[in-house]
Amino acid sequence: MKNEDYHEKIRTMLNDSAYREITRDPTEAITGKTSALLKKSGLPAETCQSLIPQAAVPPRLYGLPKVHKEGIPLRPIVNGINSPTYLLARYLSKLLTPLIGESNRAVKNSAEFVTTLKQLKLDNGGMLVSFDVVSLFTKVPIQESLILIEEKLGEEITPLFRHALTSNYFLYQGNSGGAAFLKSFEGLRSMISRVYEEMRRFGRNCRIT
Repeated sequence: MKNEDYHEKIRTMLNDSAYREITRDPTEAITGKTSALLKKSGLPAETCQSLIPQAAVPPRLYGLPKVHKEGIPLRPIVNGINSPTYLLARYLSKLLTPLIGESNRAVKNSAEFVTTLKQLKLDNGGMLVSFDVVSLFTKVPIQESLILIEEKLGEEITPLFRHALTSNYFLYQGNSGGAAFLKSFEGLRSMISRVYEEMRRFGRNCRIT
């Protein structure tokens, strides 16, 4: 793929309403808020200290070509390592994992998916269907998800989830040499989307196993 074609695909992707350009780098402000919320969270002091970002940097966007699809679209990847909410998001994701448990409606990874397919027996006339959802994580209802998280994990931890889910941004360096900071709406939503769908379909009060 030519360099210009790559950046044109990125620009087209960023025209989606899930993103908007912001005028300044919010890294310092988000870092400060992350630290303040952790100190008020009630988590053990050692845990809080381990989650406070040190020398935080902006997340950066790049795209991976989907060579198996027509037109070779790009899969957006945001490298959030060392970003203001990186350590916090990893910690919160671990808290969500038990809510999914050993659900028979989800797989842990591609290896488990292959094993499941090998054991699957379809009835006569049955078929497997693959859905290609566009911008899945940008469509997760944040407020509803936070309500469910508060019910399951308690109100003390909810502000940290809210912060991690609403403080997502990234830096995109275009081929012209210019850079733009953009607000994005992804981050933790991969895990949140799974928890939300399980609770929505099978009841808020059920134990997801």
